[in-house]
Amino acid sequence: MLRPESGLATPEKPSRKSHPGKPSRKNIPEKRTIPHSSLSIAKGTMKERSTMSNSSHPFDYLETLGQSASLYRAQPPAEQTDLSYWQGVGFLLDGQHYMVQVGSISEILPVPQTTPLPGVHRWVRGLANVRGRLIPVVSLGDFLKSNQGHYVSSQPNHNNRILVIGKKDIAVGLIVDEVKGIQQFTVNSHSDEIPATIPQSVHPFTRGSYFKDQHYVVFSIEGLVTNERFLKAASE
Repeated sequence: MLRPESGLATPEKPSRKSHPGKPSRKNIPEKRTIPHSSLSIAKGTMKERSTMSNSSHPFDYLETLGQSASLYRAQPPAEQTDLSYWQGVGFLLDGQHYMVQVGSISEILPVPQTTPLPGVHRWVRGLANVRGRLIPVVSLGDFLKSNQGHYVSSQPNHNNRILVIGKKDIAVGLIVDEVKGIQQFTVNSHSDEIPATIPQSVHPFTRGSYFKDQHYVVFSIEGLVTNERFLKAASE
């Protein structure tokens, strides 16, 4: 019986010839599985873009952008812990002094460049890119005067600022005439009195006033962002 001699190499199997133009298995990239969470975000983005492009009403566009911007809004400052004092950010509007409570706004910025939107009220100045977020920008003074019928729009100047707010899934920038900084008041200096110089159109958004050398009227951001007229940005 013949035995194979040791040291003889076993013949290799003939390799398959690769066809030109046809990638080999080694060169075929592996399929990558998209994580479920990423897929959901992608679908949500596509759906949002579709909704925006198919909107027949300008306010639908504003609402969609507002909801999108609210996902990226900055966290508001921490609420004050010393309840014996009330702290607010002071601002001027048509010569009147107002305050908004610290924590109800997230940023104070110079007025950015805005892109006008068709079919909206005059008090909506347009959309602005604020730190990568698209938010609607509103002239607070013009909005408060708009229910008086004919009114003259506020003229912009270098002292104007926007108060960026994020409440109840609404992100919006409010243009005010000037910001006066943070003020602190004792709680017992609060009263329900509203100075006679405050226009009647502002009264629904006031929450009394604090007194320190003069009256500082408390302006309610909560009252503004839940106001039906404010939410209807589209012109009739």
